[in-house]
Amino acid sequence: VEDQRVVVKAPDTAENGAYVGISIESSIPDINAAALLVEKNPSVLAGYFEIKNSDKLKFATKIKMAETSDLVALVKSGDEYFMNTRHVKVVLGGCGG
Repeated sequence: VEDQRVVVKAPDTAENGAYVGISIESSIPDINAAALLVEKNPSVLAGYFEIKNSDKLKFATKIKMAETSDLVALVKSGDEYFMNTRHVKVVLGGCGG
């Protein structure tokens, strides 16, 4: 389910896809996992984090992006999944290949 309580922060344009700073925040109750997906990466899963039932999720990290793509933040609460997306334009791809 798409949910505005999952907030994805990332630059509109990443000059270098090898180093893209992103952050995710959510106030959905009982969060126990979060995943970062990059639609057009060779490996879609960019990160997976297990969390002890938290009512407030907030973290930042760096990821690689092969090309311009949607970044999807997926949050699991109990047996339900919530997501939100952010489109990031990549000037120089960072996944090689």
